[in-house]
Amino acid sequence: MGVVKLVVELKPHHPVYVPGQVLKGEVSMVVMNSVTCREIRVNVFGGGYVMWKRGSGKRTITYISREYFMNLGVKVWQSSGIYTYPFTFRFANPLPSSVEGMHGYVRYEVKAVVDRVRAFNTTTSLPFTVNSIVDLNSLISVSRKPIRKEADQTTCCLFCTSGPIHLTLEAARTGYVPGEEIVVYGQVANHSNSVIKYSELSLVQQLTYHCKKRSKVELQTLHREYRPEVRPGGRQDWSGVKILVPPVPPSYLPWCQIIDIKHYLVLSAKLGLCRNVMLSAEVLIGNVPLPNTLEEEGVVGGGGGGRQVGSVIIPRPDLCPAPLTWQVVMGVGGDEEIDPHRLQEPARVMPRYTYGCYSTYKSSSKSSSQAAPVRMMLKRNSGNKSYSPRYITYNTSNYSHGDVTFA
Repeated sequence: MGVVKLVVELKPHHPVYVPGQVLKGEVSMVVMNSVTCREIRVNVFGGGYVMWKRGSGKRTITYISREYFMNLGVKVWQSSGIYTYPFTFRFANPLPSSVEGMHGYVRYEVKAVVDRVRAFNTTTSLPFTVNSIVDLNSLISVSRKPIRKEADQTTCCLFCTSGPIHLTLEAARTGYVPGEEIVVYGQVANHSNSVIKYSELSLVQQLTYHCKKRSKVELQTLHREYRPEVRPGGRQDWSGVKILVPPVPPSYLPWCQIIDIKHYLVLSAKLGLCRNVMLSAEVLIGNVPLPNTLEEEGVVGGGGGGRQVGSVIIPRPDLCPAPLTWQVVMGVGGDEEIDPHRLQEPARVMPRYTYGCYSTYKSSSKSSSQAAPVRMMLKRNSGNKSYSPRYITYNTSNYSHGDVTFA
C-alpha cells in the first residue's frame, strides 16, 4: 500500500507570520510497506493571482496576471513505519500580506512531496497567513491628518433639476488599526425637492486588480450604519458614530504589484429612482498603531511579554492558539506536467473575518513536476480546504494580556 498518510504541521503554529520570521515544522509520513523514493521535499512559497473577464460569447476577453513572492525548498530525506522530518525556513523580507478577493488573492503555503519511483507522487500542503507590518508612525503626516470633507451635489430626476444636498464628513484622524473605532461626525442637509429615503454611513474596502494596462475594481462593505428619511428642507446629523475597524489587510497592500487595497469612509444619501448622492474620504489601515491612541481607548500595560514591532508589542507565540494540522489521505494523482495556460479563477467567496465572512482555499492531491511547484498554488484545483486569512487585531474592548490578538 506504500505511503498512506502525509501530514504537514507547523511547530509552533502562529496565527500569523511576519516577513523575516522563521517558519519551523515537521512532515510526518505513515508507510505500510517498503517504498522506494527519489526524495522527500518541502517547499514554502507565496504568490498572487488575479483574473477577470469582460464581454460575452466569442467576444469574451480574459485578463490574467501572476506575481511570485517566495519559493524556498529543502530535501528532508524505506521499510514500514512512521517517519518525521523537521524543516526550517526564513521568510523573505519584505512580503505582501495574505489577502482573498473575488477576482484574485495573495496566498502562502508549505507543501510536502514524496517523489516516488514508478508510482504516483504523494503530496500535501498547509496554507498559512502572512501579515506585512505597516507602521502608522512611519506615515505620521498622513495618519494624524484629520478627515474633513464636504460637498454640495444637485440631484436630477428625469428632466427635473432640484436643489443641492449638502454632505459633511469628519473624523479625528486618518490612520487606524484593526480593533480601533473610527468616531465619525457627519451631516446630511436636504435642500432639494426630493425625499431622501435613507442615509448610509459605511466603511468600504476597495480592491483593484491589475493586469497589463487593464484594471478591475471590487468593493467590499466592511461596516454599515443607516438613518431614516430626510424630508425636503430637513437635516440629519451623524454625531459620534463609532465604526469598529474589522481584521483586514493593510491599505495599499505594500510589495504587491497586481493587487491594490484602499479603505474609505462613505456617507451617502439614497433617493430611490433619482441619482444617489455620495461623499467619501480615504482612511489608512495599518497594523502598528499611533502612540497613545490605544491608551485613549483603554488598552494600556499588559503582561505576557512579547517582541517589539514598531511602537507596540507583538504577543509571545506561546500565548497563541494550539497548532492546527491538516491531514490528507493520499493515493491519487499522476506525474503530468502542469499546464500554465489551463487557468482557473479564484474561489468566489470572501475571507472569514471576525464579522462572519468565509473563504475556501482550493488545493489538490495531484502531483506536480519539480520545475513548477508554485503554479499549483496559483490555481484552483480539485480538492477542498478551508482557508481564511487572519490579521493582527487590537483588542480595545475586552483587554486581558498583551496588546494584540489575532482574529
